[in-house]
Amino acid sequence: MFYLYRQNNSGGHFSGTVEYVVEANSTEEADTMAEATGTVYFHGVAAGKDCQCCGNRWHPAYSFDEYETLEEALGSCYGYKNLTLVTVLMADGSEVQYDPSTTTSD
Repeated sequence: MFYLYRQNNSGGHFSGTVEYVVEANSTEEADTMAEATGTVYFHGVAAGKDCQCCGNRWHPAYSFDEYETLEEALGSCYGYKNLTLVTVLMADGSEVQYDPSTTTSD
């Protein structure tokens, strides 16, 4: 399965990678892998990292963030549709950058 993480524009700006797609067997495994990037974190408001009025920058994966294929997940990425990089974390731990401006579709 593939899980999509979208960054919330907390504090009026984005920070680093805006979207991650993570290949994992469960939401729990995906959350662990996403947090291991050092970019994704949860409960940012409580930790004082994120703006209280805007909310947490990142949220744990939910079932509606789950996709059967990488192509489905990429198709749901805002950044991918707007020709910006999307970071994909594969189950084997490798990280791949997808640049839609160089990708063609059939």
